[in-house]
Amino acid sequence: MALSCYCDDDYGWYYDLSEPFYTANSTGTCYGCGNPIAIGQPVGRVFEFTINEYYEESETKIVGRMCEQCLDMHENLHELGFCLVAEPGFIKEAHREYVARLPSHHIITRG
Repeated sequence: MALSCYCDDDYGWYYDLSEPFYTANSTGTCYGCGNPIAIGQPVGRVFEFTINEYYEESETKIVGRMCEQCLDMHENLHELGFCLVAEPGFIKEAHREYVARLPSHHIITRG
């Protein structure tokens, strides 16, 4: 489950996204949705911060890159008050969970 309404403050790590976007200089896959990332595409880095027993950042590592669409979707879900567990494909899964929670009369499809 990628989407949660509760943000636990007792953690040993957390994720952060880079601001602003940068331009991809190599191909790869998006950490949020798994779609391909092309050279020249705007992307953001996903950082994992490890917290020590004194609640200080003790280690930082880059765990992936996300496409612009996933970064925007992450920001929107966060602004709505949701917490997201960052794992490969977590934005795609969070979007599915969010849409499943909406009453059917709020969903408009366009062809």
